[in-house]
Amino acid sequence: MTLIWISDPPDVVSMSKRFLPTDIGITREDASLAYRELHDRGLIERIEVADSDKRTDRLSVRLVVQGLNDSRHAGQFRAEEFGYPGARIAGQVTAGQEAFVELPKTLASTLGRWFKEPQALTELRDALQAQMGEDRVYIEGAEVKYRDEQPVLLICFRYPFDADLKPIEKELSELAPKWLMDRLVRLTPEV
Repeated sequence: MTLIWISDPPDVVSMSKRFLPTDIGITREDASLAYRELHDRGLIERIEVADSDKRTDRLSVRLVVQGLNDSRHAGQFRAEEFGYPGARIAGQVTAGQEAFVELPKTLASTLGRWFKEPQALTELRDALQAQMGEDRVYIEGAEVKYRDEQPVLLICFRYPFDADLKPIEKELSELAPKWLMDRLVRLTPEV
């Protein structure tokens, strides 16, 4: 609302769907419900912006003041996704972090044979999320990267802003190689 006095046209405001819930201190679900309620009451309507101004996370809405700028052709309601996974953990705002997990030499060479190019490991991401718990951390992704021609694991995650990062990184550096080792044992043919 503070930006409306400089918006063009003056009754339209553009906001980030991704950051709106965190910016105003509510959940993703509450943001969606509030958006629906304001639309149903005729207080806002969605406005399509010109292609040159379009950004995927932006939502432009026109503020409707009864008797002043009533809409003659209000559009149908279109549901929107607000926020993003991991924006809040246990009600707390999160910070993003990346951790490179160095691997034992044998495991790194095996990983290098499996993955010649950088590649996402969705199973590892899911396993880390399950083991670490949704109330502690949100694992955004896990992938094989190369540093100095050696494969390493890159884990991207979000954690509560006030949480201690060191124990989280330590646990990730223990769990990820263990998962890879277990996977290696399962894939190795029995003799």
